[in-house]
Amino acid sequence: MNHVFRTKMPVAVFLMAGAVIGTGRVQAGDAQAFVGPSAWSVGAPGSTYQEWDNFTARTDNVPDVGKFPGHFNPVLSAAPPALRTGTNNLYAFSGNWNWWAKIPNYGGPGPGPHVIVQVAASLYNNQGVLPGTLALVQPDGSPIVGGSSTEVLHTASLFEGQIYSPATDSWSTTRESLWEFYLPGYTGDFRLVGANSIHSSLLAVRVDSMITEPVPEPGAAALGGMLLVGIGLVRLVRRSHRRRSTCGSPR
Repeated sequence: MNHVFRTKMPVAVFLMAGAVIGTGRVQAGDAQAFVGPSAWSVGAPGSTYQEWDNFTARTDNVPDVGKFPGHFNPVLSAAPPALRTGTNNLYAFSGNWNWWAKIPNYGGPGPGPHVIVQVAASLYNNQGVLPGTLALVQPDGSPIVGGSSTEVLHTASLFEGQIYSPATDSWSTTRESLWEFYLPGYTGDFRLVGANSIHSSLLAVRVDSMITEPVPEPGAAALGGMLLVGIGLVRLVRRSHRRRSTCGSPR
């Protein structure tokens, strides 16, 4: 299925050069602009990687794009009123809705993980992932130092553009966002939690982590400047393995 993509306005994404955010693009189904970490490679000792693009049920979705290590078993679920759409996304038409992903980690002694979270979601009234809802917590929901929505080291909007669906002959808007955390002294399993607006579809999720020394705060002198990635007005045709639907209806 061919799809047309266009940004609705020129967008500038500022990435701190020392914030260990990669600039390479990862094309994975619904994700147009997910990036890989630049300070480590997927598969490096102490790292984890999990990425979802197709959701086969409302609960217990395993990563379909990829995961590392192979013996870890991350899963992603959503709470009612969310449901799985016919295009393998998660969506709710009767209210805002919560979702979460269980992320295994190595445990044992260590300085803590640097965690990069990326989410692609369709927008309804300019809302996808609701502000202040994305966080990292312990598996039982208890807080983790460094994991709250107010302790995010860095956020970025990686992509925002309109996507045309031939199935419905209409456009919808997708936003891809990035959050960066550091959890000092915590090496156990954790849970990624978030909430989406009514009529917003969760399209794709990627989580990378690495046990590492503390990450500098963005803006610290050690970062040594900024990298500016500009996304201008574009109109692209891309082959995708599944349809997208309109904003305000399930995708």
